[in-house]
Amino acid sequence: MKSTGGPLNYVNGHYAISDPKKSVPVIALIYKHKPKSKSELELLIEYHFKNKCSCGIISQGTIIDFGTNLYNAHLKEYGVEKFSLQECIAWEYELFITNSMKGAFMEEKALTMLSTSFPLLKITRASGFFDEDLRIDLIIYKGDKVVCGIQVKPSSYLNMRQSIINYNLSCNSKWSNVVLYLVYENDIFSNFQYIVNSINQFIVSLK
Repeated sequence: MKSTGGPLNYVNGHYAISDPKKSVPVIALIYKHKPKSKSELELLIEYHFKNKCSCGIISQGTIIDFGTNLYNAHLKEYGVEKFSLQECIAWEYELFITNSMKGAFMEEKALTMLSTSFPLLKITRASGFFDEDLRIDLIIYKGDKVVCGIQVKPSSYLNMRQSIINYNLSCNSKWSNVVLYLVYENDIFSNFQYIVNSINQFIVSLK
């Protein structure tokens, strides 16, 4: 199972199985410990569930636990077994391990490219409340003023259920600044120039 779409995607979102507060803030974990492989990331998630780490990140379970949560939630949602426990675990593995490693790489690439395009601006990774509650990946500043936030998403996000997209937008709306969505496919940002143009417009409005 390589896709994280379909009915399990709905169940995962509806029951907030992968909400960072109910699972693990996996991107933050990647930035803190810089795992070099999928297996290393999986072990890191398990370690931060079973042990207290000085980094302060806490996992609420292992990939198996998250898969089990998904399996139980899908039974509650549909009343019958549409997917096996192993399929649910594999689905969460793709989400937390494969997709997160890719997502962290693309966030770093976005930060680098935006920093090159705007050398006079400060661009930082969002963390804590901004990352987990507001769904923001990067924050762009001009001096001490916020220009905008950036959310980095794969193109598959655009085909997700509208309820999931609306949830992200509602999280963004809790912030008083604009959040732009930088979309990628196969390591390429498809709307990077649009993002650059939008940031330039925001900069003008700050003057």
